[in-house]
Amino acid sequence: MDAIPSAAAPQVFPTKAPRQRMLWAALAYSSGIVVGVYACAPFWFLLEGDAEKKVERHIALNHPGANLLKVGHHGSAKATTPELVSAVKPAFAVISVGSGNSFGLPRREILGRLADAGTRVYRTDLDGAVTFYLDGHSVTASVGARQ
Repeated sequence: MDAIPSAAAPQVFPTKAPRQRMLWAALAYSSGIVVGVYACAPFWFLLEGDAEKKVERHIALNHPGANLLKVGHHGSAKATTPELVSAVKPAFAVISVGSGNSFGLPRREILGRLADAGTRVYRTDLDGAVTFYLDGHSVTASVGARQ
């Protein structure tokens, strides 16, 4: 595994939202990639943005575990590596992708990788808007009607 060069080590900026007991950390890499890690005890969320393989390897080694994964790169082969899925073990994943896009996203291998991990996948092209509700004991997903 390639290590991320020290110049690209993440910067963590934690803040607390007092009423929601939520912790937010933005991991900013020298490549301009920002990855969001949220915690609302006891749940963790990883919002990848455009993180690529090298950044995902670093996350897998240093920030494993999340109940919800926002899949990077709209489900392209550039992200959602086997290492990340294995480390994070998400119960839910969301892929933000346009219906009938010309790129063929999300890629079948990404969908298969998440299915093999037992992850329930939501896709904006099929499910419309997806909202996750937290009650302190569980996470519940609700999908909106596609327009």
